[in-house]
Amino acid sequence: MVRNAKTRPFSVRFTDAELRLLRRSSGKAPLGAYIRSKVLEGLNDNCPQQSKIEAARSLSELGASAIAKEIACVRQELQEFRNHIDPSLLTRLESACDDISEMRRNCFKRLGLRKFYH
Repeated sequence: MVRNAKTRPFSVRFTDAELRLLRRSSGKAPLGAYIRSKVLEGLNDNCPQQSKIEAARSLSELGASAIAKEIACVRQELQEFRNHIDPSLLTRLESACDDISEMRRNCFKRLGLRKFYH
């Protein structure tokens, strides 16, 4: 926070319950400073751009590795032998596929590409 920049007051109204929550969350920090830090958190001009770069890089690496496709193929192959395989293995594979799909959706969401995550 820049100390010598002129600040202006801005009034906000809270319910009693909201104020109690804010006071608990702020701990020993002054309430105004805590609220200000939470409001301005992540609004740095470079932050959103950096997040998009990281999301694009993650999608690129995920696609290049073909890990999602490989795990899905293994899962499909194992479905044929379901009676001979430990059910927990299939559950773990399902979970891994779901995790990869969620990572992919989160990256597209960060990039603002709505048609890929809805």
